Amino acid sequence: GASYLWQDASINQELVVNSPGMYSVTVTDINTCANSDSMLLSLFSLPVVDLGKDTTICASDSLVLNAQNPFAAFNWNVGAITQTLVVSSPGFYHVTVTDSNTCSNTDSFTLAFFALPMVDLGPDTVICDQDTLFLDAQNTTATFVWQDGSTNQTYFTLQAGTYTVTVTDTNTCSNTDSVMLNLFNLPIVNLG
Repeated sequence: GASYLWQDASINQELVVNSPGMYSVTVTDINTCANSDSMLLSLFSLPVVDLGKDTTICASDSLVLNAQNPFAAFNWNVGAITQTLVVSSPGFYHVTVTDSNTCSNTDSFTLAFFALPMVDLGPDTVICDQDTLFLDAQNTTATFVWQDGSTNQTYFTLQAGTYTVTVTDTNTCSNTDSVMLNLFNLPIVNLG
């Protein structure tokens, strides 16, 4: 049965506020007796959370997401509760950070993967002594590094051993393959 007068001239029993400042109300009852009260509202800052821009990495790599705020509580959408999260699968990642004032803020991050270059030197093999093995790392637009430091797409060899190539594509993603070569001895022929 009373009437209300807030500092902003509103007359409702309740005043919803979301900005800092001084708030006061005068309440007048049915006997025209009035009383006032005021309060100072301060706002805590929300924790700053920035997981960075969405990104794409090589499928063999991983990434560390850091929610900062070392003394806060963390809740990741994948169940983790740590400040940092190592991600090695493509997908959507979301964290809620709650500070000591129980103020919360969130951020999200999407991770995508570049496929690794396909490298297949074939199975381990045996050739006749003095024959040549031809190896092709495919991926014509990539760069190549063989076990001896050579950088051609193809490799020729006459000797037994293990041959390895690392292929790096235009996304700087790398993949490696190896093949082992053994030699058959030539038959001994002596007509005298």
